[in-house]
Amino acid sequence: HIGYLKDRLYTPDDFVDALEAWRASEEDPQRDDAAMSFAAIFRAYEVAKQARQRVDFADLIALPQRILAANHALQAAYRSKYQWVMVDEYQDVSRSVAGLLSQLCGPENPPWVVGDTRQAIYRFRGAAPENVELFERDFPGAQTFHLDTNYRSSEAILVVANQLAALMAPGHRDDATEAAYWRYGSATTSPLEPAVAVAQAESDSAQYEGIAVQIDAWLVQGVSVSDIAVLARRNIDVRDISLALGRHGIRATTSGTATPEGVAGDLAAIVTLTDQPRASLPRLALTLGRGRFDANTINAVIRQALDTLDETFRFDAEGLRGDDQTLATEMVAVCTGLRAERFSADAFAMMCTFLFDHSSILRRTLAEPPSAERMLALSDMVTCLSRAAAYRFLHPEAEPKLSRVRFAQYFRAALCSSTSNATPPKSMPEAVRVMTCHAAKGLEFPYVIVAGQTLPPARGTRSYAWLPPNLAPSREEDLQQANALFFVGVTRSQQAVVVTYALSASGSSRAGKREPTPRQPLMIDAIWGGATRGLLTVRALDAQTC
Repeated sequence: HIGYLKDRLYTPDDFVDALEAWRASEEDPQRDDAAMSFAAIFRAYEVAKQARQRVDFADLIALPQRILAANHALQAAYRSKYQWVMVDEYQDVSRSVAGLLSQLCGPENPPWVVGDTRQAIYRFRGAAPENVELFERDFPGAQTFHLDTNYRSSEAILVVANQLAALMAPGHRDDATEAAYWRYGSATTSPLEPAVAVAQAESDSAQYEGIAVQIDAWLVQGVSVSDIAVLARRNIDVRDISLALGRHGIRATTSGTATPEGVAGDLAAIVTLTDQPRASLPRLALTLGRGRFDANTINAVIRQALDTLDETFRFDAEGLRGDDQTLATEMVAVCTGLRAERFSADAFAMMCTFLFDHSSILRRTLAEPPSAERMLALSDMVTCLSRAAAYRFLHPEAEPKLSRVRFAQYFRAALCSSTSNATPPKSMPEAVRVMTCHAAKGLEFPYVIVAGQTLPPARGTRSYAWLPPNLAPSREEDLQQANALFFVGVTRSQQAVVVTYALSASGSSRAGKREPTPRQPLMIDAIWGGATRGLLTVRALDAQTC
């Protein structure tokens, strides 16, 4: 929350001024006390940071900006040094970055920026798409050029892009007809004409299965597997889609898909095992038993471990028999081995000790035949070890146990974060590329499936209760970002695009219903799960579709 304010150029004093104005207009003592407590934390954080001569990410922009603003000779020197300054994706930078740009660039070295407010997908990181609209005010005398020729997509996809742009425009009508934001300038055609479709699934699993079936159908029609990309909203969708493709024998390549459901969640529990054994033992049982023992065996061992765990981090495995005893004995060996390292091992050493010395997880994974599950497991191991090693080298002064505890807090939060991975996978021959829409920014693919296109859940009403309304994130911003992410996904495609979404996670009557993005009515071409399922009839959409 401090970073959220600093990205918007608020200092502790600025924040207190905003709070005073808010308190004058709305009286709520309990809320005011919480807001002032946060303001005190904000101020204390800045003081402590300065005393230790440390900076955070927001400071890397804000401090140079203040230095240049206060030192005109230095400002002139840098403007003379950097005669040509270009900024790409200008809609995805914060107002603080725009402020720094105005210090580095003046009439003698005006900047050259490229931006599209419809593609503003980093609002959650402080990005301010209004930078594009305010450019002429920030840089008087600036010239604006509209790039209105599309050299990427077929005509059918360009029609949809124009429809989406019209619906995303301020003050649009729900019955907005297509507008000519872009002209067709490409030689790209759609051999599978018509080239755009929407599929509604009853559940996430039905959606993943339907995506695999659709790719199978494309392959039968002669599409090269390496020409296909699946773009998802969430990291967990990337993971589960890759697994679904694997079950259909379709090779997939992805990157950075570490989620709590996979091996990354297992290793997060290993890091906390010696410090929080009661919380970590159930996951250890699942880690060692997954794919080898049934649920009854795993649950029986978990109950035994938790019922007999003592203060020396030991539990009784003697009363168990058969598979129960086998699993419990393996758990005891892991616990004993890691306990011996609890004072000398940081997170990286603890993961290595588990993988190489006290379990057969890595050896069993390497011995498995090639599969999507094996690929994701090995990828998770590499990701976890890389992050733990990076944490070790970035915090050399921390003693091992404290480093391990701090890494565990950071890593568990990162795994559970809703922030999408923005690293695209490497292109591999004969493999579908599966990634988030964020990772696909700047890329293009002949055939695209844009998956999981539902609105994000609303934030809790008290998530930012102590921030003035003009500073707190709004639901409207969330919706605008969701629409922008949808727009980015669709416009990555060159020849054909399929948009998919699931009405709920499980498809059951109790499951919470989701709302598709964007909020306008969607013309459904296929329904997956819960009804007669068919392959998509790929066709063009009219203006009402989006």
